[in-house]
Amino acid sequence: MVCWQIWKARNNVIFRYAYITPTTIVNDATTISSAYRLIKKKSCFNCPRSLKSIKWIPPTLNWFKLNFDGSVISNSSAAGFIIRDSSGSPIVSGARNLRNSSFLPAECIALRDGLLTAKRRNCHQIEIQTCLASSSSIQLEPNRLYHSMSKSSAGEGSSSKAKAGPSQPAETSFKRKRGVFQKELQHMMYGFGDDPNPLPESVALIEDIVVEYITDLVHKAQDTGSNRGKLSVEDFLYLIRKDPPKLNRCKELLSMNEELKQARKAFETDEENLRKAFEADDDKLGSTE
Repeated sequence: MVCWQIWKARNNVIFRYAYITPTTIVNDATTISSAYRLIKKKSCFNCPRSLKSIKWIPPTLNWFKLNFDGSVISNSSAAGFIIRDSSGSPIVSGARNLRNSSFLPAECIALRDGLLTAKRRNCHQIEIQTCLASSSSIQLEPNRLYHSMSKSSAGEGSSSKAKAGPSQPAETSFKRKRGVFQKELQHMMYGFGDDPNPLPESVALIEDIVVEYITDLVHKAQDTGSNRGKLSVEDFLYLIRKDPPKLNRCKELLSMNEELKQARKAFETDEENLRKAFEADDDKLGSTE
């Protein structure tokens, strides 16, 4: 219990910037231990139980295994991964705070960080295992990623996707045009450490996440502005008010857009004045002749 509380305190410092004193850690561990013993005494030991053993399975000899996961709590999210060799010894691990994000982007970022780290560490033969215990094997090469997933894992993924379907927004009758943000996303992915020419599948996945986020944000903004009967920029700023970096960036872009509008307006006005001046000069020259 003490080790668990120390681990929780460490996560609070990294992801929530909340410091917990050693005395609090010991007191929490003592309280939880007492509650556990009390519940254990009152539990029914003769009741039939179905136990399922879940354990980590090491990869094939000379292979590595990547485990990754993403978590979302309230308005905070995080992504982490760990790579082990065939003997179970950790090679490298990593985690980072994603601030405001949903579960799917957190999982994708954790997988991406793990694969990039494996590539940098020359772990070219690597098995991937998610928190759902479905695994697949891949071979990393300098510019390409070959993915070979077992049929059982693919079946699990399709079934889980089918179950998650009802909670997603209903699909509309029109088909979205793909590749709208392809060029911009390629530059952004390269700026965050990806290959200069990322795989089209990776770009398509990121584009789906971006479009899903934008669609969800527009729906929420529409609900916010429904009382006024119209949608405004303030509705979007209100939704991202708890994410300072995103809010400041949006305000900066809106300010730049307003400056560009004023510059275009001034340029058009100056051009119109010059045209009138030239026409007046032509009229004067014509009358003089």
